[in-house]
Amino acid sequence: ELKLFTLDNTVRNAINQTLATKGGTKIPDIGTYHWYWSSTELNHKYGRVVYMYNGDTYASSKHGLNYVRAVAVF
Repeated sequence: ELKLFTLDNTVRNAINQTLATKGGTKIPDIGTYHWYWSSTELNHKYGRVVYMYNGDTYASSKHGLNYVRAVAVF
């Protein structure tokens, strides 16, 4: 789902409009240099992150400092 936010402009724009009306911070546009944790846990040491620059996903140490995006049904 987080990767979909990155790659689909229509989805990201719709979510950002809702976030703006609720006082939230928008999901970064593609091409921004942010790493966000996904909910995917690989094992007790690693989790999956999404690189907002291009939507790629990577394994990352759980000790890494990355952004978090809470997602809820609107």
